[in-house]
Amino acid sequence: MQSKQLTEYKRHWKGVVLDYDYLLLQDDSIEYMVCLTELELQILLAILLPAQWKTRYYSDTQEVSQDVIDAWVDGIYLELMGYCMPCDNFSISIDVSYEQIIGTLINQYDGTPSSVNPNAPDDYFSDSSERERALCMALNAYVRSYVSAWLRHAQIILALGLIGLFFGAVPVLGWVAVVLIGGLAYVTQTYVDALSDDDAIDTVLCCWLDGLIGEPISRVNWASALASCQYEGGHEYLIQQVLASETAYDKQWVSFLDALGNAFPIAQAGVSDCPCEECEYWDYTFNFTVGDGGFSPSPANRAAWQNGLGWGRGSALPYTVQIQSDDYNEFKITAIEVTVSTALTGRRYGQFRVPDVNGVAYDIVVDPGVTTWRIEFGEAGITLESFWFGLDTYNTTYDGYITALKIEGCNYNPFI
Repeated sequence: MQSKQLTEYKRHWKGVVLDYDYLLLQDDSIEYMVCLTELELQILLAILLPAQWKTRYYSDTQEVSQDVIDAWVDGIYLELMGYCMPCDNFSISIDVSYEQIIGTLINQYDGTPSSVNPNAPDDYFSDSSERERALCMALNAYVRSYVSAWLRHAQIILALGLIGLFFGAVPVLGWVAVVLIGGLAYVTQTYVDALSDDDAIDTVLCCWLDGLIGEPISRVNWASALASCQYEGGHEYLIQQVLASETAYDKQWVSFLDALGNAFPIAQAGVSDCPCEECEYWDYTFNFTVGDGGFSPSPANRAAWQNGLGWGRGSALPYTVQIQSDDYNEFKITAIEVTVSTALTGRRYGQFRVPDVNGVAYDIVVDPGVTTWRIEFGEAGITLESFWFGLDTYNTTYDGYITALKIEGCNYNPFI
């Protein structure tokens, strides 16, 4: 604004001063999530400059501290410039803050894990395969949720902006650990690089798990098991430092116990999402001559099921049989084996498709005269929640049926 304009506006100016004593009494731990328009955001940023001037504050009891004012205003700048993003980016509704949830858990805690989450066991971290799975999933959820929240804060501090989008929690089989982070004294690019290393996180997590198996459930054991993981350097050492700095706090202990309680019923159902265990292989066969297996035509009219025969072509196309199923929880598949009543002819093949947004397809050419064939995906397998399978003889009418579909997978078996 030019000096002439300043002169014209000077007679309209009104000074505003802030009650320093009153502001000091306000709670600085409770956080609110609000949505601002671009206009509102810019207005708030514009008026923050005078809010940093010491002359804009008064106190009847003490000297106004410029350092305190700087901390307040810098914090507001950080929130507005770092955390604000368009509200339509959020696909979740947050009813209460993590801090309120964890505060409730701390108040509930009476020394027993089940007081935090009724599904958490009170005696041993692991004395059965179910408990070991639950323990690993709880650590996985807790560690990755914490790391995600830490990275979000750290990258804002380093860059005053989001590098990637972190919501403070990482889904593990559809659920997350509720965490509050500290450990920001470690914020440097070196630590950001370390906590972005998934393999190193797995190494620390699995060492932590090994130290807990068979031990009584206690906060002391939880902390000491991580402290016993010693590294001479590298990303593992830095990750262990950050996580170990948090184990002394009530908020982290009850967060983990809540995660343990959430994991236990999932583990009892046979589900496992543990990066530390070896793959346990299984297989399941759909006999389509006695049932449709829960599959349906995909798209409509591209298949029809007949009792005693299996899945054959529908009314849409005479040369395809296409079926899909989406009735299962997330699982890993390592191979699929198909049996048909009549060998394929023409120049095409059987397909297996992971139904993701990209429609990734795994195709195999079927030799003439073959009625059984396999599609393999390696020992580690691929992860999916549903699957699509099709036969296509490329304009040659197909009068046969898919009579059986054998699924081979790893760890969690959704079909038992």
